[in-house]
Amino acid sequence: MPDKAILVRRLRHALMGAVVIVGFLIATARAAEWPLVLPTNPFGIIPHAQGMDFFLGTWRQGGSRPQGGPMVVTKKMLEFPETSDFGYQYRVIFEAPNYILMVTRVEPPESEHPTKFQIFTLQSFGDTVVRNTELRRHSCDYGTWGTFEAFDWPIEKLLDTFRKSYCFLEIEIDGTISIGWGHHLHIRVGPWD
Repeated sequence: MPDKAILVRRLRHALMGAVVIVGFLIATARAAEWPLVLPTNPFGIIPHAQGMDFFLGTWRQGGSRPQGGPMVVTKKMLEFPETSDFGYQYRVIFEAPNYILMVTRVEPPESEHPTKFQIFTLQSFGDTVVRNTELRRHSCDYGTWGTFEAFDWPIEKLLDTFRKSYCFLEIEIDGTISIGWGHHLHIRVGPWD
């Protein structure tokens, strides 16, 4: 009888060990799936899980010294009709509760590396996000990965490229509105103007 009890106990320990290992592997796989988490105090939650749809419309430059004209966000483009004859075609590659990660390509391509990463966040500082909460557009074109063809890569390849890029390495969350990239402040155009 004691041998049977020892065998059952060993099997139970082995099973518990296997469950712990499988759980660890699943958690590691999920963490590797997406490592970028932005704090929700400076970067508010996008209302009603609207994702990129929340940002559609016209936004004017904000800040103490605004430069340039409005930015028009459509379903496929970021356009700057008053200041340039080009825009950015974009693809959303990840939607988090409080930011959008996209890959953009300047159209028409005017540079050697026309593709870059951009992140949209809402500058709320802990307040509830409303329709006229300020948008921070963070742009990164560090490195030389962004060929014209890169824009059309599968999302998995773009995410993997982002994880390995200098853009990802430069992200430094310090509790402010900065993530370590260049950024522009935009304010939605609406009846409150």
